[in-house]
Amino acid sequence: VDLDTKDVRIIGAEGSSYYPAWLFSRDMALYMRMNNFGATLNNFIFNWPKYGTFFAKKVGDKIYRVPLKNIHLMPTEEYIQDTPIIEDHSYSFAALRKMPWDTSMIDAAIADAKTKKKDKVRVYERFGEDIDTAYNYIIGDDEGNILCSHKFDDVEEVYRKLDWEPVPGQMFGRGQVQKLFEAQIQTNR
Repeated sequence: VDLDTKDVRIIGAEGSSYYPAWLFSRDMALYMRMNNFGATLNNFIFNWPKYGTFFAKKVGDKIYRVPLKNIHLMPTEEYIQDTPIIEDHSYSFAALRKMPWDTSMIDAAIADAKTKKKDKVRVYERFGEDIDTAYNYIIGDDEGNILCSHKFDDVEEVYRKLDWEPVPGQMFGRGQVQKLFEAQIQTNR
């Protein structure tokens, strides 16, 4: 896949003026340059065919790739709207203090980790409907400290998923590596 920021184009709707689309494309090009979106796009394009699926997460105005090893969900569901999404992180104390979350809860999480003689805090981001709270996006540690919580209308406000080759009945798509398993087995015989 050869995709770069120069390939992203804004085209006006049929019959509308050319100038709003041109102005928006200039703003978008500036945004992509200022936020190093080319590197983000290259990261997506490099990993998408390899793993078969990539998850993207929007945090504020930035877009990040979610490593598949850090994400937990029900793999038998086909759509991300049908499953809770749990993202697993491990933060050092200094990195956790830089996060824009509740500082008193961050201090409590660090204190809990220090009492257990850990040098990192394990943090979970959970997106999904919860019976106990009014929030559907909760960030907490493994000791039960709630560091941050939000309410979003739809999972696609935060996460997006794209499959290289969708596989019916499962969450993750099939990538080029997985497609070559049978050929490799035959070559090895």
